[in-house]
Amino acid sequence: MNVPQLEYPNCPFGEPLVVYPLVASALMSAYFCAFFVLVVNGLIADHFTKSVINTPYKSTLHKLLLAFSIIFTFTSILGILRSYPSTKPPAIRVALGQLGTDLAYSEDGMKPSMIQEAADDLTQQAIAQKADVLLLPEGLTHFDIEPTTPFKLFPNMPVIFGAQHGRAPTYQSAYLWNGKSFSHTDKKQLVVLGEQVPFRNIIPYPSTLKLPSGDLLPGTDRHVLEVKPGIKVGVMICYESMFWKSSQEYRDLNADFLAIISLDDWYMGTNGIPRLEICARWRAA
Repeated sequence: MNVPQLEYPNCPFGEPLVVYPLVASALMSAYFCAFFVLVVNGLIADHFTKSVINTPYKSTLHKLLLAFSIIFTFTSILGILRSYPSTKPPAIRVALGQLGTDLAYSEDGMKPSMIQEAADDLTQQAIAQKADVLLLPEGLTHFDIEPTTPFKLFPNMPVIFGAQHGRAPTYQSAYLWNGKSFSHTDKKQLVVLGEQVPFRNIIPYPSTLKLPSGDLLPGTDRHVLEVKPGIKVGVMICYESMFWKSSQEYRDLNADFLAIISLDDWYMGTNGIPRLEICARWRAA
């Protein structure tokens, strides 16, 4: 039901429907998927039954199909039961911080002083609300080796934020300040023609595309970010949320919850925003 490589911004297949909320919510709902699967299986079973109705092996074949169905159902139920966590996840209080200004198209980007003022205010609000962690957007800072931020870091407020680090190669990453030290995980699924330009030296891309001058490098491993003992966060960065494997990898690493940080200013007025919202729900499920 979902092929990320055929979605925005790679190509427009299947995109127009998402601009109509009612249609999008219906087509992308779990109920529709369940109905779709049932219909397809029903049609296949009906066709298969008709094709063997006059053969002497009908009885044996039907018994085999019944046995297979019972085994398949049992293993499916067992798999579902195993997918639930054995222990109740901890209660987590999350503060979501929006800086309130354009990070992409303002002149020379958002000035560090503006980021500092907005982020410091959001941090104080998160502390007042007794949040366990504050989530800030993607792309707030860029450094070579040691993490630096244009805003204050407090020992009593863990913060997750997006940053680019390194030069040739450069990575897009999510960083966690846990009150004492930094940890991070790198983005593995890069935006085509946005963060990585395929065959840059071969294909004569038109200048109107305004392609980035350098490519980012995708990360190779996933890392959960431990906000506090017993609270592990799996952070996906923007476009990564379109890929089911991103959330599955974090689930396998026993993340307590998923977070998606993004810099959506680039895609305002396009189908990119509702697409990310729909995929966020899929990844949570």
